[in-house]
Amino acid sequence: MKKNLLWMLAAILCCGASVFTACSDDMTDNPVVESVAYSVNGISDSNGKMAYLYNMSTEKCIDSVKVVDGKFSFYGSIDKEALIGVSLQKLGPGSWYLFFFNDGTPVTANLNDSTLQGSPLNTRLSEYDKEVNRPYYEVYMKAMTMSEEEFAANEDAIIEELNQAFAEMLAKINQIYIDERNTLIPVAFAMDYFYGNGYMAYDQLVEEGVYYANHPYLKWARDYIATKYPDRK
Repeated sequence: MKKNLLWMLAAILCCGASVFTACSDDMTDNPVVESVAYSVNGISDSNGKMAYLYNMSTEKCIDSVKVVDGKFSFYGSIDKEALIGVSLQKLGPGSWYLFFFNDGTPVTANLNDSTLQGSPLNTRLSEYDKEVNRPYYEVYMKAMTMSEEEFAANEDAIIEELNQAFAEMLAKINQIYIDERNTLIPVAFAMDYFYGNGYMAYDQLVEEGVYYANHPYLKWARDYIATKYPDRK
């Protein structure tokens, strides 16, 4: 019971937020996309572990490298404004990523404290990411550390805490969709936005002509929620 519930909760926890393994075509709606160089300098105490770089719109691993002496780095080029994830984990439920948009500005990703520095846009995204996901993630991690017996005894209370945390998280995301409507930042929270507001909210965003309406990850997230959770309209 605990295992099944935690898997379900991991599926909800996004922005991090959990991305899964149903692949899609890269930039389907934008067949001709400018390629831009990326540069990632990473920090992690997990020496010997692999660090991964993902294109979140396609769930493809762009690159992987071993952490050595507390550092790792990625260099290359990919679609302009692609949503990129940096992680010590492979894609899957509950995996945690640092997101940034490939705008050509080098980034520093600290996987010890889950912060990222880069362009003003990406630095602001990192700040939003931590603020939005902290309450839900803390409750999730508390549940993860419980024994089966502890979890069974506190299950109702944990579920209530998680429901409250998700409501708080969604309220913050909805505000981001208002405050940042003229930037790419809302795209990074699309999975939770459509889970909480229904996947048909995508149509309204397109009709409104928001700045990020044609970003491939927005439609990817919409299609994922529509397929995985068809009742969440």
